[in-house]
Amino acid sequence: MATESNNQNLLLKIFSIILALSIAMNIILFLKRSEVFPGKKDLITENRQLIREVNQFKSELNKYKGISSRIDQVIQDGNLKLEDKEKQITRLRKEKDIQEKNNLLLIQEADSIKELYINMIDSLLIEREAKKVINNRIEALEDIISGLNTKLGYAAMLNADNLKVSPMKVGGGGKKQPTAIAKKVNGIQITFEILPNRVSTPGLKNIYVVFTSPDAKVLFDQRNGAIEFHNPDFKKDAQCSISDAFNYKNEKISLSFQFQPETELRPGLYIAEVFTSENKLGMTTFSLR
Repeated sequence: MATESNNQNLLLKIFSIILALSIAMNIILFLKRSEVFPGKKDLITENRQLIREVNQFKSELNKYKGISSRIDQVIQDGNLKLEDKEKQITRLRKEKDIQEKNNLLLIQEADSIKELYINMIDSLLIEREAKKVINNRIEALEDIISGLNTKLGYAAMLNADNLKVSPMKVGGGGKKQPTAIAKKVNGIQITFEILPNRVSTPGLKNIYVVFTSPDAKVLFDQRNGAIEFHNPDFKKDAQCSISDAFNYKNEKISLSFQFQPETELRPGLYIAEVFTSENKLGMTTFSLR
């Protein structure tokens, strides 16, 4: 009888140990399944944030849709690459194999894809703008001004040709490159030629450049601020963006000026006008997106 009682006590102890171990294992599994461990939970939260950032990258590319078929193709290729990164990020979370280095590497790769395709779109916009014909209305106005100047006997007035405006950005290695995206512009280059005029008096001539923004405000240079000049069109004092002088010898001369806007430019149509103290030399427009 004593032996049978001892056996029962031994079985009871073994059963108690097995039960305690089972409860402990269930608690550990529950904690893991509930993501109580802060490191893993933080990484999963960060992984979900990466998905949102990739979607923001795609939205930034899609803003340029509809401009041209070539740009649409670039956007499509960029979206496919970003979607591939999105799948990789999602797979890590589903496989429960998230590590901080994986998250960091994937978002760096997605950011590089976005930057590459934004720059490709920028180059296509520049090419597209370069092929545009000068605004017909501006050409008509210049023809009228030229005709009036001749009729009124303003033979001594100077005239300009090949007026070009190039918004610029700082590219790789600090090299300046053309751009058509407003937020990338940190400088504007304007070039033109003063045509020969043997009737005009040689000597120092003042040049005034006026850049007008889409909201009809004059842009000022961050180095010099607002500059006053007498506008020969309006016959009154006005403000200009750049002022400089050159030595005129009755021969053709090429001029180039650099302009650094005080404030960040916004998308829209800009007007560039060039004056001397006597008359307007030329006028053109450029667009930023």
